[in-house]
Amino acid sequence: MDKKAEKLLKQLLSLVMEEAQANEAFGKKLEALLLPPVTPQDKSGKGDTEEKSRTKRSTTRSLRDPAVLNPTAVLMQEGEEALYTRLSGLSEKELKDIIAQYGMDTKKLAMKWKSLDKLKGLIVDVSRTRAAKGDVFL
Repeated sequence: MDKKAEKLLKQLLSLVMEEAQANEAFGKKLEALLLPPVTPQDKSGKGDTEEKSRTKRSTTRSLRDPAVLNPTAVLMQEGEEALYTRLSGLSEKELKDIIAQYGMDTKKLAMKWKSLDKLKGLIVDVSRTRAAKGDVFL
């Protein structure tokens, strides 16, 4: 850090400390900002991690499980028939997890589908398109 910036920062913090000591209302606002209120659960050491995990879960992007396979990689390495075979052993939920993780349904229509054949068809079609992307330059 630059010496001048360091000196200015120390002066600023000193000024804030002086004001907090002189002005009780300002001191309480500063304390509330810097130190979160202590609840009875916090004193026992319980509850804090539970609250954090609940908060974190609600901010995650998706609550879906990770996909069991990468369909484009399977298509490119093993072929279309192998992809159909591997998709046949999966449940509706697992197929939807693949679609969601790899962004295969931008309109979010497939999440309402119940037909396994329709879901598998979408995965294979999108995977085929993605695998062929860039072939025009070869």
